[in-house]
Amino acid sequence: MQKIILATMVLMLLSSVVYGADWKYFGTDADGTDWFYDTQSILRGQDTTKVWAKSIFTDKTKASYIKEFPNQPVIENASYDSVRMEINCSKI
Repeated sequence: MQKIILATMVLMLLSSVVYGADWKYFGTDADGTDWFYDTQSILRGQDTTKVWAKSIFTDKTKASYIKEFPNQPVIENASYDSVRMEINCSKI
């Protein structure tokens, strides 16, 4: 009985761990869209680095996406986009 209680407690503790993103600003593009990267998602390889990036939509950016993808009504409610980037560091 004690093993079952202990196992349940361990599972509850492990399942309650939440990992959040740590978004850091790194620039603004020509359309005024702010870009951020997640410091906790950086994976460095020998020649490449992978990282999650997020762009916050401006009204201009959102209008452009709606025009480009008219059959995607989800875009109208979106405020940002995230993308996994792979950077070839040997070519920098």
